[in-house]
Amino acid sequence: MLKGDIRGDMYERLTQEAQTTDVLLWDLIDERLGFFDLPDGGVVTRTMEGLGEDLYTHLAGARLVEFGTTEHLQRWKEHLSVFTGFLKEQGLWERTLLLLCPWALTDSTGQPTPTSWGTTPVEGNWLFTEYYAAAAQTGLTVLRLPDELSVAGDTHKWGPAPFHYIDAAYEWVADAVSSFLGTRPETLTPTPQAPHRPLEPPPPNMHQP
Repeated sequence: MLKGDIRGDMYERLTQEAQTTDVLLWDLIDERLGFFDLPDGGVVTRTMEGLGEDLYTHLAGARLVEFGTTEHLQRWKEHLSVFTGFLKEQGLWERTLLLLCPWALTDSTGQPTPTSWGTTPVEGNWLFTEYYAAAAQTGLTVLRLPDELSVAGDTHKWGPAPFHYIDAAYEWVADAVSSFLGTRPETLTPTPQAPHRPLEPPPPNMHQP
């Protein structure tokens, strides 16, 4: 995935796999670390994998565009129409599910979940609201994890995080995807409304982009 992001081959790979794809799951969680603008006009997503490989220190002249800033949201929305248009052209539109999994506020033991790169779960949910709303307004089908399952797993294999959930959450998603696959495309009902109920405003000391 990391090499593919650097090459920018997402559209090429999706085109190759379109005819054999039953369902395309779209998860926005990797947007949380922002992206780098490159001097040649390209962009590279800032990911945990890339940070682990110390990749980005070698990107000469790269500029970080942080998630949740006005610039990041505006540019993301601009490319959203390109992406959704591509999905329709490739026959993937009705086979695409946007995953909406709120960041968990507590884990399965009742303890507060940790921050992720300085972002609290409340802030993370707040920042993601406009991204999910913009995507939902295109008519994409949205799969929202129920609030009662938005609980972090205290023994998750990837460690504690607001988006590392209890097993029941993943089981629910798997069942929902199976149900989606069993629904005829022409009977699917998109979810154009805002996917979140209104979230509380962020704390007063939260940095506003």
